[in-house]
Amino acid sequence: MNNARKIGEDLYWIGASDRRINLFENIMPVPQGVSYNAYLLKDEKNVLIDTSDNSVSEQFFENLYSLVGDNEKLDYIIVNHVEPDHSSLLCRTAYEYPEAKIICSAQAQKMILQFFDCIATERFITVKEGDKMSFGKHEFTFCTAPMVHWPEVIVSYDITTKTLLARRSTPLLHQHRRQVRHTGTEPFEKGFCIGNKDAMPTSRTHLARKHRLLR
Repeated sequence: MNNARKIGEDLYWIGASDRRINLFENIMPVPQGVSYNAYLLKDEKNVLIDTSDNSVSEQFFENLYSLVGDNEKLDYIIVNHVEPDHSSLLCRTAYEYPEAKIICSAQAQKMILQFFDCIATERFITVKEGDKMSFGKHEFTFCTAPMVHWPEVIVSYDITTKTLLARRSTPLLHQHRRQVRHTGTEPFEKGFCIGNKDAMPTSRTHLARKHRLLR
């Protein structure tokens, strides 16, 4: 069942919840499961921000198809993090939308080409700290977060709406727990969580620096 949700100006949540696991990476208790937070920006360009884990592929693609019709194209796929539970569906998505360019860090490109053999090198656009891209009325900038988790991690910031977009288990935000039940009845809270009491001190310090950069 399609459960895509509009959560902001031209922005849709198209992720899914995973209630099968009770430990994140066999360490952190997640009694309510975790959420795989993929997003779609519908501007002059259609921009997908991250894909999802194979375990929720049916839900992810049903949500995506509901917003990108047969006569539309997907223009860009932003990859914030390459770990498989974040990007397992990247290869299939790139195959189904062959015109889509892949936006990621240079380190992420290297890792993607190692993990997947279905994406041509010329499809990549690599970004570094402070780079900007316009997709119409929305302009994004990108912040690097190396070794907060993996070395290739970036976060994407919509300057137009002041919205930070990152995956559900990016330790920069420490949002491992499934914070919102996406059942179609509960409202999304405005803004975003910039950390919680479980965040490691190094992550909180790194986040503080990035927060000053984005203001």
